[in-house]
Amino acid sequence: MKKGISTRCVHAGEEPEPTTGAMGTPIFQNTTYLYPNPDLPKANDARVGDYYIYTRYNNPTVEALERKVADLEGAGSAVAFASGMAAISTTLLTVAGKGGHIVSARDLYGGTYNLMRDILPSLGIEVTFVDTRDTRSFGRALRDDTRLLYCESITNPLLKVADIPELAGIAHAASVPLVVDATFSTPVNQNPLALGADVVVHSGTKYLGGHSDVVSGVVATNDELAHDIRERMIFLGGCIDPSAAWLLMRGLKTLELRVARQNVTARWLAEYLEGQSKVVSSLHPEMESHPDNELAQRVLRAGGGMVTFELEDLEACHRCLDAFEVITVASSLGGIESIVSLPVDTSHWELDDEELASLDISRGHVRLSVGIEDIDDLHEDLRRGLDAV
Repeated sequence: MKKGISTRCVHAGEEPEPTTGAMGTPIFQNTTYLYPNPDLPKANDARVGDYYIYTRYNNPTVEALERKVADLEGAGSAVAFASGMAAISTTLLTVAGKGGHIVSARDLYGGTYNLMRDILPSLGIEVTFVDTRDTRSFGRALRDDTRLLYCESITNPLLKVADIPELAGIAHAASVPLVVDATFSTPVNQNPLALGADVVVHSGTKYLGGHSDVVSGVVATNDELAHDIRERMIFLGGCIDPSAAWLLMRGLKTLELRVARQNVTARWLAEYLEGQSKVVSSLHPEMESHPDNELAQRVLRAGGGMVTFELEDLEACHRCLDAFEVITVASSLGGIESIVSLPVDTSHWELDDEELASLDISRGHVRLSVGIEDIDDLHEDLRRGLDAV
């Protein structure tokens, strides 16, 4: 019988270290290994990354992390990276290939959007952007040279919910994979592969690590594609450091505990904000007023720890944020501390007014990553912030 999510967060991918019996996976902070190592025979069909030769290729600490993530996502294999953007860019370069075409949701993290808008086209990879909510537009944008479909499971920052089963059907009818960035949903709230996706990527910096102390990324998919992505990672150089891998693995052990609390607190705070006269709108996938609430109930186990609300204008946002005492004004998200930011100043700062409008992002939007503090303290802090508006 398959073990529960919390049990797998703690134990999956790890065994006591055989030499000492240490319970935790050690940090193998070495760069190289005996070559050839007589205790680790190389199979005739082994590929680069299948055996220990150099830590950029593979490392025991990194392997344990990858096994844990693969288990949590229900994947054949996983590949860890030095950052979420390294995971995304390497995956796209591997799957799209030379001269390929990508159909992507327009609603993306700003770094991913810039990668697809500026860098990939300079490398001969074209990208067509469509609306996350207009699922059929993905099919209309397909071309003979389309190599993949791409979306975020819950979008940054407006928390739109992607219909992964329907998108997977469109992708597979065209014999191309669906790649899903599931950073906002986490393996606790959703497993995109079980819904039909072929590849799932995470910024491990966010919820997986959960403590705002490690930058990392990870990709989970089938064994064959994971091999291809790993080979590309080896030569592009985006490998994760063993110490960072250990920190990410440490954070994963408490993932379910943290996300379960963040789910509950975020929904409560979003509903509180919706009832405040100074708030133009409040968004959380589990709220009945959310445009994708019905879909969220079908594809998510819970709505996640993000809340996005809108105030009148940028000045009102600054007054609100300046009054917070518990909630920290900073970039990033997914940690144990509550963090608030303005998308126009952080995640989407490089977009011009026209691009922001195409994504429905206003200068009054506030993105709140809910931590694990006491809900009463967060409620009081939001009240304090709104009083300052």
